[in-house]
Amino acid sequence: MPHASVTVCLPGTTSASLAVGLAAIARSERHDRELSAIDRALDSLVALTQLVAMAQPVWSSQYGLALSASAVAVADDYFRSMFVEVIDVCPLAAQRTGSLETRLEYVSKGSRAEAMRDILSLSSFASMSTVSGWLKQVVGVKALPIDLKRVLQDYETVCQVRHVAIHTGGHVTNLNAEKLGVPVGAWLYPDSSKAVYEIIAVVAAAVRAFNQATLDAVIGGWLDAGLLSGEWENDRPLFAPLWRSFYSERDRASAVASNNGGIRSNVYQAYRVVQASARSRYVGNV
Repeated sequence: MPHASVTVCLPGTTSASLAVGLAAIARSERHDRELSAIDRALDSLVALTQLVAMAQPVWSSQYGLALSASAVAVADDYFRSMFVEVIDVCPLAAQRTGSLETRLEYVSKGSRAEAMRDILSLSSFASMSTVSGWLKQVVGVKALPIDLKRVLQDYETVCQVRHVAIHTGGHVTNLNAEKLGVPVGAWLYPDSSKAVYEIIAVVAAAVRAFNQATLDAVIGGWLDAGLLSGEWENDRPLFAPLWRSFYSERDRASAVASNNGGIRSNVYQAYRVVQASARSRYVGNV
């Protein structure tokens, strides 16, 4: 199951509204499966910014903790959901992770997607190493693209701040000091609405960068393996589900063309970007 957003019980109308809002975000992450994973994540982050604005006049450090933890939970669920979807729509990913399906989860669930979600639920996607490790295992990415690496480093810092705030009350320990690059004994806490807005922005950047980089890597793998023939009618059953998994109706700014075919607003337009490369590299044409 996806990790639910953190809720708090604090006195007052604002606190009650905040708790209701966070619970609604958690429900949408779990149940609104008609949207793509990135649209669910972006909708949740927009809702969080609205909650930050609502809480700003009576700001409390506990509000900051709950809201920043919820932002990280949105990313955690997004990464997990995307890996499940990639395994479902990419035959190469299914082959790479096939041995994982023999676990008890697959026997009990009878569904590859549900089994993989249970397996992935054992991982916390709060570090760059975890995200990159699963990217390598599922997609075959051996080295993170520079842009993705940069935003994941920022995301990991946000996760560390959240960890310090929750587990040590904001007090930086030896372990956290090295990762955060601050002195031992320093205090870090999302104690202002501005800090939470910045955390939400970092999470949104990580989600967008991961979405594009993963799509590029999957398509690049298909081209290398000669899985795309370069003929739309032949390739549509494979390409269209992939495009639907990554396309964001909510954020057209993320639909930027890339060398391997960006997330265009139309599936055929996206396919046309890679069609010539597919034709030249198709195993049937060699």
